[in-house]
Amino acid sequence: MKKLTLLLAATLIAAPTAFAASNDGGHHKGGKGHGGKGEMRMMRQLDLSDEQQSQIKEIMQTQRDQRQADKKDFSEMQAYHAQHMAVVSSVEFDEAAAKALIDQQLTKQSERKLAALKTQHEVFQVLTPEQQVKYQEIHTEQMEKMQDKMQKRQGGKGDGKGKASN
Repeated sequence: MKKLTLLLAATLIAAPTAFAASNDGGHHKGGKGHGGKGEMRMMRQLDLSDEQQSQIKEIMQTQRDQRQADKKDFSEMQAYHAQHMAVVSSVEFDEAAAKALIDQQLTKQSERKLAALKTQHEVFQVLTPEQQVKYQEIHTEQMEKMQDKMQKRQGGKGDGKGKASN
């Protein structure tokens, strides 16, 4: 019984860790807005000068370095998983502890999003006024394409609230 409990605990701890690692902690490589292929494609469309390219590379590298440093703080991750296990394995469900754990994760997520927005702002400030206008136009086009894709995915699936009505 003790071995089964330990195996279950190890599985519950490893699953979120594996998921986080596979998803790069919410920072998908190659994703738009995170210095990936989409962002770099947009930058090529803006005809950046060599100096602008250098400045933007430096900004992006600083953000990448910070994300890597954050990932290496295993003590924080271990503390989260210990708290998670305490909530899951307790005899009585502790809603206050669960909410505190959720709030802690939301705070970290908010900090990551804030850092990403700050980076995007810094990159935008490197652009000339003409490039800024073009950047906004490209961004608007990308958002429209994304909306179209989302609508196509939802098409034929009913009202999006469960089973399709007949």
